[in-house]
Amino acid sequence: DEAARLAGMPTVIYLLEDPVLDDTYFVPPVRYPDGRLYLKVGGSSAGVRPFQTAEEKRTWMSGPADDHLAALRSAVETVLPSVSFRSWQAKPCLISDTPSGFPYVDQIDDGFFVALAGNGHAAKSADAIGALAAGLVTDGRWSDPDLDQGSFAARFGRFDPGPGSRHGT
Repeated sequence: DEAARLAGMPTVIYLLEDPVLDDTYFVPPVRYPDGRLYLKVGGSSAGVRPFQTAEEKRTWMSGPADDHLAALRSAVETVLPSVSFRSWQAKPCLISDTPSGFPYVDQIDDGFFVALAGNGHAAKSADAIGALAAGLVTDGRWSDPDLDQGSFAARFGRFDPGPGSRHGT
């Protein structure tokens, strides 16, 4: 019932003054392959330095993200106080940044396309980013007349995600 009530909810970006999270976002409920409905919530960790090594990334991704769960839950309950949830869970994620702040959505070679580096905004923008990429792959054209294709151009020989990956939940 709650998922149906929230079906028309817009994506929410919520800036925080919190020792654990700089910001959070949540998107309307989505039915996942396991058949359950989830309100996806994420956030950027406060005061962290970017990961510099693959080992740091593996360690983060293999560990629990429960230290962020209370802050994420508090943010959701502040914005959606009348919604009741059956359960809460947190999983770690990595955030890849580009120097431009825009994701790369581009054809980089004949028959080779990329859609990557969401700069901490890909979860809420995944459908739009995917639609742009799909237009390039299937039609060979940029499908959004309002967005400058050059802002999304992949400017790299070998992928360099910028200063490092941040982490979020």
